[in-house]
Formats: sequence, C-alpha cells, structure tokens
Amino acid sequence: MSTMCAAAIGNIISDVAGVMMGTVVEDFARKFGLEWETNLSRIQMKLRSVMLAKKVGCAVGITIGCIIGMIPLLFIDGNAAKRKNKEAAVDRIFKDIASEAKKFIGAESTTLFLVVKGESYNQAVDDNDEKEDYHLWSKYADKASGKLQELRIPYAQGIIGQVAINRETISMHDIRREEDLGIGAVLSDTRNMICCPVFDSKGNVIAVINATNKQDQGSATFSESDSSKPREFLTNDIQALQALGTHVSVALQNLEDMDDDNMSLAETIKMLKENKIGV
Repeated sequence: MSTMCAAAIGNIISDVAGVMMGTVVEDFARKFGLEWETNLSRIQMKLRSVMLAKKVGCAVGITIGCIIGMIPLLFIDGNAAKRKNKEAAVDRIFKDIASEAKKFIGAESTTLFLVVKGESYNQAVDDNDEKEDYHLWSKYADKASGKLQELRIPYAQGIIGQVAINRETISMHDIRREEDLGIGAVLSDTRNMICCPVFDSKGNVIAVINATNKQDQGSATFSESDSSKPREFLTNDIQALQALGTHVSVALQNLEDMDDDNMSLAETIKMLKENKIGV
C-alpha cells in the first residue's frame, strides 16, 4: 500500500469517526456542565458572521484533532523499514558474490569487502578523515556450514587494504613463492588470488572483490596441455572480475532503489558468464 493510499484511508476513517462521535462528545461535556445553549434566532443563525464563526470553529477543531492524532508519529522510526530493506539488499549482494561470482571466475571462493565508516554502507573514503575511522567489512561463506560469516578488518591492513589504498588490482599467482610484500599475511590454504577495487561514480574506492584459489576454467580458456598444471588466474579472470566490479558498484550505489523487479546481482553474474565476458 502506498503512502498516499494509507493517508487517504486514514483521513476517511478519522472523518467518519468525527461525525459519529460528535453527539457523544456533546453528551459527555453536558455531564460536566459544559452545555452551551444559544439564544440566537433562526434568522441570526443564518447571518454571514455566525456561519463564518461556525465554520472557523469546525476547522480549528479538526486541525487540533489531526495534530493530536499525529503525536504517535513522534515515537515511530520512519527510517526503520528503509534501513531494513537496505540491510537485506546488502546481504543479497554479499550472498551473490559468495555463491555466484566464484563460478564466474572459476575460483574456490569470492568475497566482497565494503569500505565502511561506522555503520554506513557504500561510504567512500573522505581524504579529510583519518583512515583509522574506516574499516573493511565483509560477509563470507563459511566452508563448513555454507552460511555467511561477518568479518571486519582495519582499512589499511593486509592485501585487501592495500588494494583499497592503492586503487589497483593485485594478482598473485603463487602466494607461497611471493616475497614479503609488506601487506600482511594471507590464509595458509590460499595458493593464488586476485583482488580488484570497486569504484563509485566519482572514482572513489567503495569496495574490494577478492577471488582465491583458481579451480576451474571459469571465464578463462585452458588448453589440453595445461590440464595437468596447477590452475592460475589469467588475464581473462582479471578482466572478468573488473567487469563484475562495475555491476557491483551500480548495485551498491542504488541500494535504496532496489526491489524485486530489478535484476539481481546473481542474475547479472549468470548473464556475464553466458556471454563469456572476460574471455
């Protein structure tokens, strides 16, 4: 039900209740000696000044009644539903990245990290703010249960943080052979990974997408001679992840406008895979 429809129905109910309760209020006032009798004749009742006073009195009464009726609005959080819908939209994006993006890239796992200040989603870093005020927030798929688990890390920590700060994609073909890059430790079971920044319409980093452990072909094309070699992320995979980042950016910047009629991120990822984006 739309807001205007709800307001119209509420107005009808209040007007009908006012008409039906008019005599009840008069009888109640009469019990307390507040009965008011007029000595005006019928001719005087038809005078313009008398009729005007009557209409003004009715208008003032209705206005006061409407104001009293709106008092409960002071105790209602009008943004609660909007926040709930926004949180649900963010969770859907996390879930779509965790479940569908890994199939698109051909990775063991894919994770989205949002740049967050406090509880604000889609918050680009302000150069005037301290970097300590921000952190990277993610919900990743737990391998054992498959459920989304929450993770928060400092903004400048680890590989993910460096991608957000440097605004450049990082591709590591064999982490076990990489020299100390000074960008923090990675999980012991991670063999290779790519991390791609996600930009908003102003060019600010609002998120980072991470893909770890190349598993199958995904968006890349392998020859038969490569079948026995350990899988590595190729240029095609990087291009595919960057293409996905563009769609993630659009979704994050339009959280409040997302509804069931819009194409979900999961559907977008499937469309990208069907059209072999990144090949």
